[in-house]
Amino acid sequence: MAEVSELLKRQLIPRLPPETLAKFEEVSGLMFLNVTMEEMLAAGKLSAPDPGSVSGEQRSIAPKNEDWSRIFAAINHETYHYFQLIGTGYQFRHVSKVWRTLMPRLIAHRWAQGFRDRANLIRLLVQSRMLPGWYRKAWIASEKYRRIQNLYARLRASAKPDDPSLFTALLPRLYARLDELDAPRRTRNAQGLSVMDLLEGSAVVYQYALTYSNQDWRSLLENDWSDFDDTYRRAFDFARAVCDRRAYDVILPAVALALRYERPADAYPWFVRRLTVVPPGEEVAAARALAENPSTLYEAGRHLGTAWDVRQRERRFPYLLCGNFRFHDNIMKKLRDRTWEISEFDLLVDPGASARLGEYPRNFITRDFPVGSGDSVAHIGIASILLRSASLPLATRELDHMIQPD
Repeated sequence: MAEVSELLKRQLIPRLPPETLAKFEEVSGLMFLNVTMEEMLAAGKLSAPDPGSVSGEQRSIAPKNEDWSRIFAAINHETYHYFQLIGTGYQFRHVSKVWRTLMPRLIAHRWAQGFRDRANLIRLLVQSRMLPGWYRKAWIASEKYRRIQNLYARLRASAKPDDPSLFTALLPRLYARLDELDAPRRTRNAQGLSVMDLLEGSAVVYQYALTYSNQDWRSLLENDWSDFDDTYRRAFDFARAVCDRRAYDVILPAVALALRYERPADAYPWFVRRLTVVPPGEEVAAARALAENPSTLYEAGRHLGTAWDVRQRERRFPYLLCGNFRFHDNIMKKLRDRTWEISEFDLLVDPGASARLGEYPRNFITRDFPVGSGDSVAHIGIASILLRSASLPLATRELDHMIQPD
């Protein structure tokens, strides 16, 4: 069964589509890159961030090669989503809810599957008692192959035509619940804004500000806005309608503050207008003052605070009855204590602050990165489930090829 185990392990590794250069998966904390490790190491030698700056005047981390500029820009975009997770109460609470939904169901499924596998093995051993010893092992292996084939056939019969994911067919109730949790992030308010608009729009501005910091990145982004779809443009378009060219200076602090509330899309317009009235160049200072003395915004719901504030509340009953999402406790404590002389807010509003951050996502996974053992395999499995990347048709073809090789 070593071949079957290797097949299932390969199915866990998310495969990014060609147009997706990088992807940060929130729950596992893994960053997936659509390049090989050799290519990544070669590109990393071309340039590096200046670790001595937190003022936004750092050297560009993008090499001169245009294709690699796009890849580094995508990495910066996805890294900003990581900063949103470890820095804002809304994002951390959402990911924590996903974790508490995912883990009990996976544990229950694993226990049930383990019981079925054990019972099936006992049945096969009993049935093979009368077979000669030289044939018994091969017969048991063929029966296990046949069992997996039958499972895939049942999954294909129940799978949705437009969803080839292996796990959505295997765990339909889990995905129905995950879709329910994600729906509020995609629901638009009266201003036509959703939380996803805020998350993606601010990440676009951040990626240009950091990747092309030694160029006129605002002009570059002005020329490229048409390449992004509506989800990536709505938050910026709203800010530009309110404050015109100052939108580039307002969007990052406004989104950072909005994501500290229960309904960020309803908080964002208030912060955009509030930061527009301050003198040009003082947007970040004004936003920092608002962060230290949070306003009561009834339309935006409860003030959640930072990710660490939410994490502290999860240490109380009834959250202790569930497995807590604690992958990022260490880095959040250091941001709280200003270990690197930067705060959560600095990471979100100042692209130069990232050069001072001592820790990054749990791992970078390239196209050819070997799957390790233990914890790394578990986290890749979580990422595969949430990215719905394991393909049922591909798994079926690979299994058929293993049974009947060319």
